[in-house]
Amino acid sequence: MLVVYHGEAGPRQVQRFAEVADRHGLRIEVCSPTQPERLAELLPEMDAWWHVLTPITAEHLDAAPRLRIVHKWGVGVNTIDVAAATERGVAVTNMPGSNAAAVSEATLLLMLSVLRQLPTFHTETVSGRGWSIPPNVGERNRELAGSTVGLVGYGDIAQRLGSVLTALGATVVHHARRADRPGWLPLDDLLAMSDVVSLHVPLTPETELLLDADRIARMRPGAVLVNTARGGLVDLDALHAALDAGTLSGAGLDVFPDEPWDARHPISEHPRVVVTPHVAWLTWETLERSLDLAVANVLAIRDGQPLAHVVTG
Repeated sequence: MLVVYHGEAGPRQVQRFAEVADRHGLRIEVCSPTQPERLAELLPEMDAWWHVLTPITAEHLDAAPRLRIVHKWGVGVNTIDVAAATERGVAVTNMPGSNAAAVSEATLLLMLSVLRQLPTFHTETVSGRGWSIPPNVGERNRELAGSTVGLVGYGDIAQRLGSVLTALGATVVHHARRADRPGWLPLDDLLAMSDVVSLHVPLTPETELLLDADRIARMRPGAVLVNTARGGLVDLDALHAALDAGTLSGAGLDVFPDEPWDARHPISEHPRVVVTPHVAWLTWETLERSLDLAVANVLAIRDGQPLAHVVTG
């Protein structure tokens, strides 16, 4: 049974794949997203596709007649044509909760990096200018303690993050489909009162450009926006304009509308923006949890057993 991991893998992860393949009688191949020709060669033989980020289209599925399962290493399936897979009898599964610890920690990291201007201080210090920074730069530093943090979405990641923020002395409010939990607010109210807004919802037709120019204008003056969910939730042009105008004081972004992101958007060079390349989920612990879950679903489909976390189109 051929399993293809369509992503980048370091030597330690490749070794783990080899151990798992030997233990369970699988053939596991790593195909980098930078190798479309190799992917085309593997598609006709592929039984299971371990998907990371590169979009899976109906054309890919048509070229993979043996394919039985697409397993997302993570949660969001917006990069998979789920309807086309379902139509062709290919199961789509994901791993809710597998990266919750990593993403919640990375979200906190981005919050603090923006509020404490970490990139600015790092750059100035390594260049020898750290002890001569103008006083007004430090006056822009802010604390999470005593602030109000609004979490848009309230799943595993947001709830983990909320507990930490509360322990740090922040007031946490949230907006989600369920309105019956303490701290819930209508979205516009949350935006108006939050010093920091953090996004934790999937990208769907309903949430695309959730923070457009109008909603960004409703955010509290001087607020910070953090997005570790999906880039399509935010209008980058409107966010950049708000940062330039000073109505927002900063942003931390791990995700972008088009990925890989070429960083040509001017927001990437804004002095009050911290960017990372969609790695909030990426820790060794997440990779280990993900491998266990991914193997379990491959073995289940091979052996005719029920799959975990099936997504339907």
